[in-house]
Amino acid sequence: MSGVYKIERNEIGSTLIDFFDEVLIEDREIICEALTILVDTSLDFVDCILISRHRVLGDTIVSFDKKLNKMLD
Repeated sequence: MSGVYKIERNEIGSTLIDFFDEVLIEDREIICEALTILVDTSLDFVDCILISRHRVLGDTIVSFDKKLNKMLD
């Protein structure tokens, strides 16, 4: 979204977190953690979800992506 609409990642993340406070969403903790990671890194949102699942749920994530693996350590 930031590339297409020229909006900063931190603005996207904080706006979505505020929005998610107002709606019913499954796995809210994982999504909000992923948005926090998104704001603080240059990773894709899907990678942020994977990291969040690893941190929150203890999921094992296996990837060839070096940046992703570094964040999982």
